[in-house]
Amino acid sequence: MKYKTETHLHTSESSPCGFMTAKEMVQAYKNAGYKTVIITDHVYEYPYRNMTDKTWDEKIDYSMTGFKNAKAHGDKIGVNVLFAIEIVCEDNDHILYGITEKLLRSTPNIYEMTMQNLKNFADKNNILVVQAHPFRTCSTTPRAHEYGFGAEVYNGQYDKRHRQCYDSAMEYAGAHGLLKTSGSDAHEPDDIARGGMISKTEIKTMDDFIELVKSGSGELITS
Repeated sequence: MKYKTETHLHTSESSPCGFMTAKEMVQAYKNAGYKTVIITDHVYEYPYRNMTDKTWDEKIDYSMTGFKNAKAHGDKIGVNVLFAIEIVCEDNDHILYGITEKLLRSTPNIYEMTMQNLKNFADKNNILVVQAHPFRTCSTTPRAHEYGFGAEVYNGQYDKRHRQCYDSAMEYAGAHGLLKTSGSDAHEPDDIARGGMISKTEIKTMDDFIELVKSGSGELITS
């Protein structure tokens, strides 16, 4: 038996770019045959642009809402729901797999870190950092190789709008021996199940997922 995991999706509760609620997302992935989804809502200035009077804890309350709603529905219908975040660091997007709510709350303005500080933070806290959608137009030159980060070599948005980025990302990751992931980067119904990873064992925890990526045993879903 094989199991599908979505590694990159956004909810309307916690990402302004999201057009589906957490419950709708989880249900859609259940219907698409996925056993695990990882919520990766944005944590940086963009979602907080109208929250200048809010404390960091209040901002994180907002950022956690999508995950918590997704987890509640996933528990009801048998989908494993895991937590991660997507941040902007030195003009590139990065997904942090392994970060916890407690750690996030204790790290105000995490998105203001330099790349080197992000690496130090990740190494200290056993976090897997993956550069999201390298070579996308709005990204700068990928620098994941400089810090030992992974690369999202396939992103569902490539298939919709940026197909040429897939070849570039694969070549880049291969040339530098980077860890590889695939994700749908789902925001709306048309994005569902465009990417993700396949494993021989069920991904029940974030440790399971990180081990899958580090082992290189996961099969990339590339639409």
